[in-house]
Amino acid sequence: MVPDPPADPPRRNSGPIIDVEAHPIIPKIEEQPSPAPATVVETKDDQPQPPASTPPHRLGCFAWGCVTVISVALILGLLAWKLLDSGVDLAKYGFGSVAEATKNLQQQHISNVFHESVTKISSINDTLEVATLETDVTSSRSDVRTLFGSAISLGETVSEIKVPVVYRYHIKLSDPWEIQIDGARCVVKAPKLHPSLPPAVRTDKMEKRSAAGWLRFNASDLLLQTERGLTPFLEKRAATKANIDLVREQARDATETFVKKWLLKDKPWGSGGIESIEVIFPDDPPHAGTPEAAPPQ
Repeated sequence: MVPDPPADPPRRNSGPIIDVEAHPIIPKIEEQPSPAPATVVETKDDQPQPPASTPPHRLGCFAWGCVTVISVALILGLLAWKLLDSGVDLAKYGFGSVAEATKNLQQQHISNVFHESVTKISSINDTLEVATLETDVTSSRSDVRTLFGSAISLGETVSEIKVPVVYRYHIKLSDPWEIQIDGARCVVKAPKLHPSLPPAVRTDKMEKRSAAGWLRFNASDLLLQTERGLTPFLEKRAATKANIDLVREQARDATETFVKKWLLKDKPWGSGGIESIEVIFPDDPPHAGTPEAAPPQ
């Protein structure tokens, strides 16, 4: 006779036994399925290879670029068709605008570069000599003395100096310049002509003469005064309108040559560019055909 197995000894400090299946408060812990083992693909060399996976399909940058180009082309095509359908000559309008914009840009570019070039030159030398004038000048003085008003004459002293003088004329590069391009013609409004002071005197050809009256003894003193006043006298004559008019055309040609050399350096001369240059001075006399009398439209 086999004895019954002994009952389990009572557990100490054990709590009540709770039926998990029947208790509504405690959630049931579901068993997670274990991951399936990875499939190993064997090759002919009996070496395991990683499992094959298919990468997700994404749209690349090239495809996006093509879509963008096609979209822009469609939009531009629709706009062009709309303009053509409305009766607008697109080609004429477009080429005309481009030609006008190019002309304005060329004029502005030439004017700006010319002023920059003049600024660089003026930082070294502010004067551009454009004309010279060589002439003989006579400076004379006289002194008359009388007694009792004009009843008795004590004689007259006369001093005279004749000398060749070279006048030089220049324009200041720092003064305002204005250059305008009118088709193939370049109009340059140059600064005012100035005499270069003091004038050059050829002392090797100087002639002096002095004569005194019967009761006058100041011939030497009067001749010395004439010599001292010679330079101020020549400076005043250099700035006269008569002398400036004599060198005006010479100065105009020299200024035209200066501008032409600069334009040749910048290469907008000839071959569809500038064909002629017209120089205008501020004190030029107005006459028919000049931009001052009839401004170009």
